[in-house]
Amino acid sequence: MEKRSVFVQEIYTECEINAPFFFLGKHRFEIIPLSEDTTKFINAEEFSGLAVPFARRKILQQNTRRFKENVNSALKKKIETPAS
Repeated sequence: MEKRSVFVQEIYTECEINAPFFFLGKHRFEIIPLSEDTTKFINAEEFSGLAVPFARRKILQQNTRRFKENVNSALKKKIETPAS
């Protein structure tokens, strides 16, 4: 029986404007191996604070979506490119 170690990596960041009660953005990346050649990647964001209802939700969502798509594409390209 082959022993395998399970590696789960999580990166968590916070960004606040003025103070956390005013605007707080939390970003989380999580990398979870599912099998030898399959990995689950979680890219999540959460916003809170008094300014969130006043932010243009559509712009906030579009910027977040664009950022996630760029990160996901860059990571996919990096991982799928053979090492030189």
